[in-house]
Amino acid sequence: MKQKQIIYASMLAALSIIFQFSPFFPTTWGMKIDIVAVPWLIALFLFGFETALLSMGITTIFIGFTSDASWLGATIKFTASLVPILILGYFYKLKLKIKIHHKVKKLVSIFLDFIIDTSVVSFVIVLVYVIMASVIKVFQKGFSFFTTEAFREGIKSGYGLQLYSLLAIAGVAGAFVLVHYFSTRPYEKKYHENYFLVMIGLVISILVRGILMIYINYNFALPLWLGMPKEEIMAFIPMYMIFVPNMLQTIIEFRIAWITVFATKLQKRI
Repeated sequence: MKQKQIIYASMLAALSIIFQFSPFFPTTWGMKIDIVAVPWLIALFLFGFETALLSMGITTIFIGFTSDASWLGATIKFTASLVPILILGYFYKLKLKIKIHHKVKKLVSIFLDFIIDTSVVSFVIVLVYVIMASVIKVFQKGFSFFTTEAFREGIKSGYGLQLYSLLAIAGVAGAFVLVHYFSTRPYEKKYHENYFLVMIGLVISILVRGILMIYINYNFALPLWLGMPKEEIMAFIPMYMIFVPNMLQTIIEFRIAWITVFATKLQKRI
């Protein structure tokens, strides 16, 4: 590994550590949706797997000493983030031996982009709803403004949304994304040559990470963290409550990192 890569890995690890103390969206069972892993993906796209792994290692050691979740939380974060780092890193460098028509690549990329962006916008809408519900609880129950208790009440309101409400939110988000696509026409611009493969890698990352985190949380992490047997945990924390946050986490990390590196042409400046 070159000295330049070590320096950038350390700088990006420092950025991850700062993000560790930034606002986040907690789930009801312990996971936090944050942007700690974004610098790791930036390291991956700019310098490769070794630099990303070094950045991850530095951050994980620090989080293990400072996080309220201690080494358990730091280890789970490392393991969960390692999945997209490995898979995206592979597809990012992959060279296909068979030719796929550029229009097919474009259509698949547009479809996957639409699903991903709609998911992110839906999450933002729900987050805004939760924050508004938290503010309402402040006035209803006399909480101090933005206390943990108020936000927790808001989160309960968010998780209590009915299916039709979630579908309506997804519809609004999808309409917003479509308007954005037709107004800005982002697909007329040249993609990274492997963007099509990276998007496929992202879908695989979401599936593998979600399944792996369900297994690890049910069998190791949550029994240790909550001090409860697996059967009781599965009774009140269904699989989708583990899979969906991990899906959103992967999408958010990827989207921010990709835009940072390629939309700003950062890879050409470093």
